[in-house]
Amino acid sequence: MGCPSCRGKGYIYFDAKNIRAVVSSVSGNKEQDRIGLQELGSAYATFSAEDDVGYRDRITFADSTIRYTEVIFKSEQGKNDKLNFKAINIMALKTIDATYNQGEHFTLSDDGLEIVWDPSFTGINAGEMYSVLYNMHPAYIALNPIHEIRGTYTMYHTLGQEVYKPLPKQFMIKREDFVVHANGTLQSAW
Repeated sequence: MGCPSCRGKGYIYFDAKNIRAVVSSVSGNKEQDRIGLQELGSAYATFSAEDDVGYRDRITFADSTIRYTEVIFKSEQGKNDKLNFKAINIMALKTIDATYNQGEHFTLSDDGLEIVWDPSFTGINAGEMYSVLYNMHPAYIALNPIHEIRGTYTMYHTLGQEVYKPLPKQFMIKREDFVVHANGTLQSAW
């Protein structure tokens, strides 16, 4: 649990690249289908064979946005609060009794990963809970390789030989904030 890179998850992500995917069967229901159990927040994604997607890879849909809410315990005075996911913008930040304004009480860090409190802000005490609503790009984790090893041999008569050609891969993907670890905690990006 003390690893600063993976925060106890055992996985870190690096070397992101842009790829294209076909996504189907996005479902909000838990139901049995011919492939297996399909749970809330899951979908099927097919990737080009050249895009070397593998188990536990993170797929972030940069062309889409979703709303995400989380509850945070306020850090000590003068320290920033980390968000679970990279925020595009903050829509609301509230305690039970009050609403706080971006630009007046806090700002979003340049990387979108932290709430930066104004140095003079004293409206929320350290350890007190508040909720934050923000927009983010939906991120999914490749969990169930349905068609991971696929290929075909094609006979090229002009070459007089068979050539192996990999075929697209398909995975069941699950929205990252719905992935549950063995210890019962939900996945977070950081």
